[in-house]
Amino acid sequence: MAIRNPMYCGKIFIEKYKDEDCHLVKGLHEPLITETMYYEVQDILDGKKRKSKLTIMSPSMLPLRGFLNCNRCNRVLCGSASKGRGNYYYYYHCSSKCGYRKKAEEINKAFVDELKLYILNDESKEFFKTAIMDAYIDATKGETKDKTNWIVEITELGNRITKARELLLTGDLDGSDYKTIKTESEHRIAVLEAKLSEAPVVAVSPAEVERLLDKAIVKLTQIDVIYSNHDTYVQREVIGSMYPEKFTFENLQHRTANVDFLFQLIYQINSTLREKKRRASDRKTCLPIVAPEAGLEPATL
Repeated sequence: MAIRNPMYCGKIFIEKYKDEDCHLVKGLHEPLITETMYYEVQDILDGKKRKSKLTIMSPSMLPLRGFLNCNRCNRVLCGSASKGRGNYYYYYHCSSKCGYRKKAEEINKAFVDELKLYILNDESKEFFKTAIMDAYIDATKGETKDKTNWIVEITELGNRITKARELLLTGDLDGSDYKTIKTESEHRIAVLEAKLSEAPVVAVSPAEVERLLDKAIVKLTQIDVIYSNHDTYVQREVIGSMYPEKFTFENLQHRTANVDFLFQLIYQINSTLREKKRRASDRKTCLPIVAPEAGLEPATL
């Protein structure tokens, strides 16, 4: 069987010869797979390891299958099609006896309507970018400040030991005091160095975060187009990124589904800007459209 051939992982099988047992040696060719992968495949073929489950893709009419819960018994809804007169009709339904069943077309439309609320519009882009960058800087500046303070303290403790040594050599400090200063300082340095080594590394600079954010914003302003124009795999990626928890059709209807923080922020910014625009519009409509009666000034025709 070809899949058993160790050449795929860069090894060559040497058959038994005289007193030497058969064995594998490293070949000069470029391996196609890693040794780890090769041995995992062999374990699966030998029945020592179960095959990993394959991701089951939903049909194009059932992109929400696996994300929806039953509103009656809270089980995950299944999806299937039933054949009518010449056509197939798709449904999301519960596998329990509760009998919950909804047309897929109806639920899919409710999701798209919900999705439109979280499109990052042009007016909201700068507010969104500022909010994310501020949150990132706030989340990382504490760690950066701590590291800076630890490095400064380590330097000061090192200088303290050096100064104590100079005083010892000039006779201005006795040996026991020098030993005490040196021991305490070195212990504190060891503690601070341990904190530095264990502190999380901020791998992404604010400039890199801003660059990645700009790319993400482009997609967030077109998320409805991306969802509508791509296959089920991409649609399910969008759904999974928006909703950290399963939801029900009724959640979509009443806009109570729990969405990810980023989409909460988009909705909040969009809502705030819409409210400001509405208030400005109301103020304009409240202006008098008829000139006031004559007072000190003559009435205007």
